[in-house]
Amino acid sequence: MQRWIALWIGSMALAACAGLDIRPLTPAQAAGAHAGDGPAGYIVYAPLTVVEVSDRDGCRAGAPFQLPDYSKPYLVRSRTGLGRNGVDVAINEGWMLGGIKDASDNGAWLEAVGKVLGVRGGPGGGGAGGGSGTAGGPCRAPGLYRLAPGASGNIELLPLHLY
Repeated sequence: MQRWIALWIGSMALAACAGLDIRPLTPAQAAGAHAGDGPAGYIVYAPLTVVEVSDRDGCRAGAPFQLPDYSKPYLVRSRTGLGRNGVDVAINEGWMLGGIKDASDNGAWLEAVGKVLGVRGGPGGGGAGGGSGTAGGPCRAPGLYRLAPGASGNIELLPLHLY
């Protein structure tokens, strides 16, 4: 019986923590949110890395830049709980998730639950990394090309909009 009570208290404590939810949406759900029919929160899009080939012979590509990939929307929503919520979300250029700073403090609540359960714990953390690559290959027709991973680990240029 005590075990079930401990499991219930533990699950309620984890569910009550403050934080940030990021979940994928379908393009239809994102369109519904813009019309007022969707979930509450901020909608951001996955970045689509693009280069422009602008000269007539098509052998020079400009510097890569990013556009929103409207086929990959995400919902970002702050969640309050029993602790103090201090989540700062940076949205760049009106569509891209620029950064997350979480200063939530659930320690007092989790410590109280830990005392009831006789458990000790500490805060944890994580991180993310990134990478970059270069594109190469034959001359292309002028236009916009998106960078995509190739089968052999190289980066390919796929036509997005030709001029």
